[in-house]
Amino acid sequence: MISGLETGGPLRSEERIGWIRSGGDRVEPIPSSVLCWSSGATWRTFRIEEHTSSSGDLPQGSFTGHILALNVGGPYRVEVSWSGAPPSAEHAHLPGNFIFVPASRPLSAVWRGPATVLLVEILAGSVNPGDAVRLGPVLNRRDDFVAHLVLALRDLARLHSEPGAGYGESLCAALTEHLAGSSSAWSDRVENGHALSSTCLRRVLEFVDAHLDKSISLDALAHESGTSPFHFARLFKRRTGLAPHQFIIRKRIERARALLSDADLSIGEVAFRCGFSQQSHFTVTFRRTVGVSPSAYRRLL
Repeated sequence: MISGLETGGPLRSEERIGWIRSGGDRVEPIPSSVLCWSSGATWRTFRIEEHTSSSGDLPQGSFTGHILALNVGGPYRVEVSWSGAPPSAEHAHLPGNFIFVPASRPLSAVWRGPATVLLVEILAGSVNPGDAVRLGPVLNRRDDFVAHLVLALRDLARLHSEPGAGYGESLCAALTEHLAGSSSAWSDRVENGHALSSTCLRRVLEFVDAHLDKSISLDALAHESGTSPFHFARLFKRRTGLAPHQFIIRKRIERARALLSDADLSIGEVAFRCGFSQQSHFTVTFRRTVGVSPSAYRRLL
């Protein structure tokens, strides 16, 4: 079912995922990437392609269809900008994460590092008007259901036979419905690009509580919020009054104070359960925050 490079046959321009530069009207191939293979015109409602690139940029422009880009390679750095999005900042696009851009939405992008992505183009005319209205841009989102559907479409496209055509249309319909149904919840993660939504903040706080015994990176917190690390740090402090690392320290000390009431736990075990790799670091941080050492605090209980 695959057309083009992998099978050796040429692809007409209308069989490729198209890109139009701002101010122009000519549909051209996606710049700064190498096409590995394409499903071509196998399906009526969508096409799927695999692209690789060492680095590159996408100048201001728009896709002719709704585009979902799933990272199926290693992590790479990317900066994406579109109208109405939060201030552009570079972030890590992790394996299994995706970017979604509605048709005709002007955007630009720059990426660094080897990238391998599956691009699914949902043809604009195949989407119900109600679903099209609900489809909004999504940046660096992880959703296992989306990933499973895209990988199923890839496997189906790479079968050199036709029986899967109808099944592929059904999978794409399920993907479109899921994207439309989830779009509002995903976009609620950042309200107007100026504050973390309540939903977003709750997800971040739940993540912190669940991982206090481990190292928590700014990238991980930003990933939960759906924003870049730089942008997340500013929004989080604006919402909570604390920088992310200050908030995490406060939560670790709160947990330590609760655990110190259990006399069966050693100071070292309390430190470990609160995410401190060394007891000495825990003792210094606890004393600076509470005013007394952990052992002195325990004696006061």
